Amino acid sequence: MKFIATVTTQLQFTIVIEPDNGKFHAYCPGLKGLHTEGESEDLAVLHATDAVRIYVESLIKHSEPLPIDTPVSVVFDAMAVPYKEEEKT
Repeated sequence: MKFIATVTTQLQFTIVIEPDNGKFHAYCPGLKGLHTEGESEDLAVLHATDAVRIYVESLIKHSEPLPIDTPVSVVFDAMAVPYKEEEKT
């Protein structure tokens, strides 16, 4: 019997928040062109977090490399699920 384990890759990105004409500008230096804003610092962080997720999902979907300076960690799920291979006939 084989076991299948879930592997999760975690990436860390820096988000910079700056005041900008009564709003807050947010950008991610590690992801070229990623800029957004929010009415408050919290909204700017929320918008930037969503933008980072979408940006990375797009890189993966299009088989583009992730930025090489991005810290990456791999987490193995502690619960492995049994996997039974189909019998070949």
